[in-house]
Order: sequence, then structure tokens, then C-alpha cells
Amino acid sequence: MESTFESDRRMARLAGALFILVCLPIALWEMMYPLLSFFIPQDPVATASNLFSVEFAFRMSIVSRIAGSLFFAFMMLMIYRLFRQVDKHLALLMLVPRSRSFRSSLSWRQ
Repeated sequence: MESTFESDRRMARLAGALFILVCLPIALWEMMYPLLSFFIPQDPVATASNLFSVEFAFRMSIVSRIAGSLFFAFMMLMIYRLFRQVDKHLALLMLVPRSRSFRSSLSWRQ
């Protein structure tokens, strides 16, 4: 059985890897790609024709937004488990602004 220090170290590395390898690329893609390729400001007809022409990519951007939010929530729970050992109340306080950003990432109006 591994020690608590080794378990915490492994969890910290997993949370960091999850952030760098999964959450960051998904977040960058979902923020930049749809805005640059689908939506044309002040021209709803061109925006609608873009959405119809690349419907699959638009649907995948919705799926990536949901997946990115779920990975982000999982990463925050892992970080909470790490910081809970130091101070449970401060670890919970750390989750409050993150939960607000998680909730707003699931909404379509920002």
C-alpha cells in the first residue's frame, strides 16, 4: 500500500496532466473555433448559412463545451481533495468561484 504522500503526489500530477492535456486544449478550441468560423457579426443570414454548411462541426463544438466543463469539474474535485487535507474550509472556498464559472460555461449566453 502506498503512502499518503505518494498518493497525493500522484493525484496532483493527474490533476495537472488533466488540465494541460485535456481541459486547456478543449477550452481553447471551444472558445476560438466557433467564434471565428461560424458567427459573422451583424449578418444573421450568413451566420445561418455557415451553421447549415458545417452542422457537424457546430454540433461537435457543443459536445466539446459540455465535455470540457465536465473535465474541468472533475479536475476541480481532484484539487479539492488535495487541499482538503490542509484546510477543509479554504478548499471549499476555493471551489465557489470555480463552480460559478462551471455553471456559466454550461449556459449559452455569456
